[in-house]
Amino acid sequence: RVVTGRAHIGMMSRELTAREQQDLGDIRHVAVAVDAVVGVVSQEIYDAGVRSISREALAGIYRGQIDNWQRLGGPDRQIISVDENLYHGTRKIFSAYIGMNSTMESSATVVLDSMDDIVRLIRSSDQAIGYVGYGYLGQGVKALSLDIEGRKVAATPANIAGGAYPLSRKLYLLVSGKAPPWVQDFLQFILSPEGQQIAREAGFLSIK
Repeated sequence: RVVTGRAHIGMMSRELTAREQQDLGDIRHVAVAVDAVVGVVSQEIYDAGVRSISREALAGIYRGQIDNWQRLGGPDRQIISVDENLYHGTRKIFSAYIGMNSTMESSATVVLDSMDDIVRLIRSSDQAIGYVGYGYLGQGVKALSLDIEGRKVAATPANIAGGAYPLSRKLYLLVSGKAPPWVQDFLQFILSPEGQQIAREAGFLSIK
């Protein structure tokens, strides 16, 4: 809508494609916060021993090649894999990490349209795995560390900001060059210390 002139400001949770960069014209692409994508399970699966997971294991689950928690050190239960719909930026980040084409359907057991629904399903299940944005942690789901060449890398603020946790992304605003002054003022507020504090309270990391 910003590109077509129907809106002054829009949001984007992924990087621009080369084609999109060409189409921007005078539209500004401004990073305003940092987020991470985190694999999550229920407290029951976490307590059963599944506390970290490798890229290869995630790929195996979402390709339908790993279907029982016992193969990952957990209980003898079928894995219910939860995915997001194709158009979500979070899904594009996750798909790229596990080496899947983000425009193709995965072999997930359940596909949902919102992270709130994913959190509710994971929280109430003793079989499910899914992924959510960093701000959704602490809502009754347990975050899995990433097993990277034998190292357990948790989605902590330090690891995300320092680049050790690879499933991270910047959050952007697209601002039309023809936007009125109050839109520019709004952007400056978001980038101010007060605005960045609000971003942190919302569960994101400061772009600063």
